[in-house]
Amino acid sequence: MHYSIFNKHYNVLVHETTFILTGGAGNQLFGIYAGLYYQNSLSARVNFAYESSGNYSSLSSILETLEFTPTLKFSSEPTTHSTILGKSNNYFRNKIKIYNKLLNIHNRKYLSPVLSFDSNLLEAKNAKSIYGYFQTAFYYDKVAELGFVNPKLINPSKWYEKNVVKIKVDSPIVMHVRRGDYLNHSRIFQVLDRDYYLNAINTLPGDLIRNPIWIFSDDEINAQELIKYLPDRNYVVIDQIDQKPIEVLLLMSAGVAHITANSTFSWWSAKLSNSSRHIVAPQTWFKDRPTPKDLLPKNWRYI
Repeated sequence: MHYSIFNKHYNVLVHETTFILTGGAGNQLFGIYAGLYYQNSLSARVNFAYESSGNYSSLSSILETLEFTPTLKFSSEPTTHSTILGKSNNYFRNKIKIYNKLLNIHNRKYLSPVLSFDSNLLEAKNAKSIYGYFQTAFYYDKVAELGFVNPKLINPSKWYEKNVVKIKVDSPIVMHVRRGDYLNHSRIFQVLDRDYYLNAINTLPGDLIRNPIWIFSDDEINAQELIKYLPDRNYVVIDQIDQKPIEVLLLMSAGVAHITANSTFSWWSAKLSNSSRHIVAPQTWFKDRPTPKDLLPKNWRYI
């Protein structure tokens, strides 16, 4: 890839860079909207690629299943970069400014030193590749102000088509129960207990009392057990096994209200929703660090 390209229309040299996406569908969306913000702020040409040794980004690729307007430029092959993000512990991040200077000099790489809004992102004008989590509502909101529309599914599955019709008929409240890897990393992640979900349900408007609650979870057995301790409502645990994560996320976005987990997955399901009128989210996301700055929209309710 060339470091820059010549824009014939404006007779200027245009910077070209690649945003490296990592993690699941939620983290990929944060990376995409940070890239779009960077592109429009600097009139740059931005490409997107997956981290070859990332956690599970290439397995849950959303670039090949979503249609963005305007069309995004991406590589279907994972990059050969080493996993920088996965190796950066807290000490390493404290020294990241020095490390970024070395990266920029030798490899023209930029690694965001924060989990959320990066005030120095637009200073990385010479970077050929950019790594980061960018977990903030800021980039999406700024891109939306420019008139970008939400992405749409390419070739949705029969599972999605059947359930998207049903969700429009049932008008359910969507509730996300994240367990799975959180249970294995309970020193890092706040595992939400029954009290959180009980309190969240009690905040729902009175006119939604008869609406069913659709539960989405990576641990259906745990979700079924949780129901025993919740108020008497019409609960439906959705079978999402073997479905594409981005289809599950977009189906969740069609709910009339959302009770999210401390998960970027359900965060995006609420953020992309055009139908939700009541969103509840946890105030605390992690045990070992503060909740990312600007992650929590002001018009949501927090417990």
